[in-house]
Amino acid sequence: MCSGNCQVIKRSAVFVLVFIAVAGVSRMAPTAEQPASPTAQPTASDGPRYASGGKLLLPPDYREWAYLTSGLGMTYGPAQPAAGRPANFDNVFVNRESYRQFMATGK
Repeated sequence: MCSGNCQVIKRSAVFVLVFIAVAGVSRMAPTAEQPASPTAQPTASDGPRYASGGKLLLPPDYREWAYLTSGLGMTYGPAQPAAGRPANFDNVFVNRESYRQFMATGK
């Protein structure tokens, strides 16, 4: 069923999910153009969470995140597959609060 790439795909998916969550939080931070307001402040649950041993935890509601896109070979830098290896297939999701913020502000 899985040709040995399952761990790589799972790691890539978790990395993409965390990246999108962190990007969403950073986009919600106030800027000079956007004054601070109670609705623009990120909550503690928006960022990555870690277990006591330092292991990254999946967000409890990640299965409710909005689907954005899928892509083949969306890996950059040293994480690219070795020559002759297939490119990773990734799905990109964003947490609901970040999606609502983007739809409301375009940022």
